[in-house]
Amino acid sequence: MSLTSLRRLSVLSLLAMVACPVEPEPVAVCDEAKENEGVPEVVAGAPQAGVAETFVDLPVGTPLSGYTSRCSCFGGDGKADRRDSQYKSKFAPSAGIQTRVPAKAFWISNGDQDLLILKLDVIYSFDGLVEALEASIEAQTGRPMDGRVVVATSHSHASYGDFSDQVTYYLGSDRFNAEVFERLVSTMTEVAVTAFDGLQPAKIGVGRAKDWDNGQVYHDRRGDNDGLQFFEDIPAGSYKDPYLTMIRIDTLDDQPLGVLFNFGMHGTTLDGDSPMISVDAPGHVELAFEETFDTPVVVAMLQSGAGDASPGGSDSFYATLETVGEYAKGPIRDLWAATKTAADPITLETASRSVPELHDDIRVTRNGTVDWYYPKYDADYTPDLKVYNDDGSLAAPMDEFNTEFGAAFCGENPAYLPGYAPAQVFPYDQCVDITKMMDLIAGFFDLSDEERALPLPEAQRAGVTASRFGPVPIHDETGADTVDDFLIGFFPGETTSIYTEQFRRRAADELGFEHSMAVGYAQDHEGYLLVPEDWLLGGYEADINVWGPLQGEHIMEGLLTMAQDHLLTPAVEKQDACSKYQIPDYGPDAAMPTVRPDLTPEAGTLVTADPAYLYSPLYSAGEYEAAAESGEIVVHLEVPSEVSRVSGLVQFAWAGGDPGVDFPLVTLQRKGEDGSFADVLSAAGRPVTQGPDILVTTTPDPLYPAEDEQNWTWYAAWQAVGHSDDRVGLPEGVYRLHVEGHTFVDDGATTWPWASAEYSVDSPEFTVVPAAITLAQSGSDLQASFQAPARGYRLVAMDGAVRGANPLPNDSATLTFTLADGSEVAVAGVGAHSGGITTFSAVIPEGATDVSVEDEYGNAGALALEAP
Repeated sequence: MSLTSLRRLSVLSLLAMVACPVEPEPVAVCDEAKENEGVPEVVAGAPQAGVAETFVDLPVGTPLSGYTSRCSCFGGDGKADRRDSQYKSKFAPSAGIQTRVPAKAFWISNGDQDLLILKLDVIYSFDGLVEALEASIEAQTGRPMDGRVVVATSHSHASYGDFSDQVTYYLGSDRFNAEVFERLVSTMTEVAVTAFDGLQPAKIGVGRAKDWDNGQVYHDRRGDNDGLQFFEDIPAGSYKDPYLTMIRIDTLDDQPLGVLFNFGMHGTTLDGDSPMISVDAPGHVELAFEETFDTPVVVAMLQSGAGDASPGGSDSFYATLETVGEYAKGPIRDLWAATKTAADPITLETASRSVPELHDDIRVTRNGTVDWYYPKYDADYTPDLKVYNDDGSLAAPMDEFNTEFGAAFCGENPAYLPGYAPAQVFPYDQCVDITKMMDLIAGFFDLSDEERALPLPEAQRAGVTASRFGPVPIHDETGADTVDDFLIGFFPGETTSIYTEQFRRRAADELGFEHSMAVGYAQDHEGYLLVPEDWLLGGYEADINVWGPLQGEHIMEGLLTMAQDHLLTPAVEKQDACSKYQIPDYGPDAAMPTVRPDLTPEAGTLVTADPAYLYSPLYSAGEYEAAAESGEIVVHLEVPSEVSRVSGLVQFAWAGGDPGVDFPLVTLQRKGEDGSFADVLSAAGRPVTQGPDILVTTTPDPLYPAEDEQNWTWYAAWQAVGHSDDRVGLPEGVYRLHVEGHTFVDDGATTWPWASAEYSVDSPEFTVVPAAITLAQSGSDLQASFQAPARGYRLVAMDGAVRGANPLPNDSATLTFTLADGSEVAVAGVGAHSGGITTFSAVIPEGATDVSVEDEYGNAGALALEAP
């Protein structure tokens, strides 16, 4: 064929292609109904449950979260000293442990479906962690876990957060640390598998109480909405979520197995200046409640309307944490006792999805009664600045939130960073556009262009979960008992009081669930969740989210829609049949840190000489500063041969391992008649370890840099106070503190997990003896008290003082008076206390010259009397 013929053929072919265009391949549209054809039906089965608990072993040095002031970009609050840590980026490193952080697992099954609730006492949840745990636990157990794993958290501001890779919240928890993340996955998988292995036939019930706290446990902190009457039957004014809800799990022979209880309270008793790891107030409620049983029971607090609720309590220092638990444990125990359980067959189903929440996704309809949304973003658009209609209703569309990628800090007045708001009307005029926010965050945390790319992954979707089980016995807030299904909604953020009540009402009205529970700080984190009317009032809570007034209820409607799609049908639909609700892509896996732990060949050696510097939270920053100038030693290591109850304090130190492998467990032990030592057990049969009984810190030498070889001195302090009930009645006898820890072994590994060897060390022995009762005379009245030590940190008595006077137990004692003729008169004294002092009124007989006082535990005091 000639070249001309080829050209002619090519032209003809081209013309043919133009005349007869090739039809494009049709875009495949996923049909959820078709994808769910043939899925199994919901099947009822007898309830089963398995519970387990352990401790998280994240290294001391890992920064604490919740207070932005801990970031060096805002002053670096919370520094114990000038120490460095390979586990921190821009936040102050932690320096010790007030309470160990537990990890708890509650596995509920009916033989067909599973629900696994994992509870962590950390700042918030992370959907990337949930996804990793689903895969890890499924691999270990063989059970399908997609959408069936819940990670609920306590929101302690004295715990960890840099396991989350949500860039927005680096300002609250420091930059993501891959090792911290992997350690958590390992620990949580282990405790979940233990719960799975322990599955047994169980009885389950639900209880609810209302107005159960008078403000001693928690209280409203959001005054900005006091003028808002959102519900017709709830008057305007101070309002906190009034409900206490409980899931009680028993064995078939009615022995307590596990308890999940739910109310809302921030974990903010400790301030941002504390470098001590702690479960804060929520965890101390768990610690107190678990001691109401006579055997170890796994209990966990799930947060409800905590976003605008602060912890209560009394006393000061760490004792305040214990008082919150003491105030709460009685009502929680009462509800537990009133809650019935049953082993009758139940149905169980759980659904999870990541709700799309970009600017154009967000809409609130309230079941068709409103239509609130943001118009499409337009950089040249001028909003109408009309927030409310003439009748006070919200004006729609909400064109004031004209921002492409979101905005934050919209609540506070004056604005944090003026000039970057989407509209000049309150509260939008306070906002800072995320594009500007990312300039700041990227600068603070040295982010790459890829890491700061918008939209941020966490701003694209919000993870939610809903679970339904029943019918089960339900004891409601009126005292009535019924049998019904129960719904739990798990929300990705700081659920506020009005928000949680709105969920309960919408779940009843739209889904038919008369009994439900909202759990916040679970699955993901989107900041504060408020209804639009509440958000528009501004205030701190409106500061911390990125999608404005509609974000909170948009997420709620996403959960309600999911529950309707999955939980109200007879089928067990696929979690995400068309892959529309996957968690966002957080990018490539971050590199694991490569700073290896220090070799510590002296680990397990008792420190006998006072170190030149040793960190302890029992001494103030001012004392350390003065000592640095004078060269004096602050902490004197002393283990007295006799330690008096209440006032006695033991402080000892040892050479330990690098925190990368060493998280020493310090346990109080008592010598038995055979001369051997055994762990001291609490009333619930738990060993007395650190938290809140024993404080532990570590001090590196040199303090910095972390990359240099360092020696690690660990320190423990114990005050002679009983764990819970018998605080001034610790049994007399010979005691010691026993330490079990680990030291690094170099096996050539360049990243975690690190090899280690065990070590142990014991404090010198000491004898606990009765406390001295301080007595004073006031006319014919006798005053008695226990004086807590100047370095005290434990709760001695309710209505007492951690470093002051404390009343006698039950305000009672035996009073023995010596009269002028040498005879004695014994009186069973019953007094009353005020200001930490028990007063026995008009009790001193005429002619008495001396008095001795002894309480029920053998604590005693004596006083020479004067004539009234």
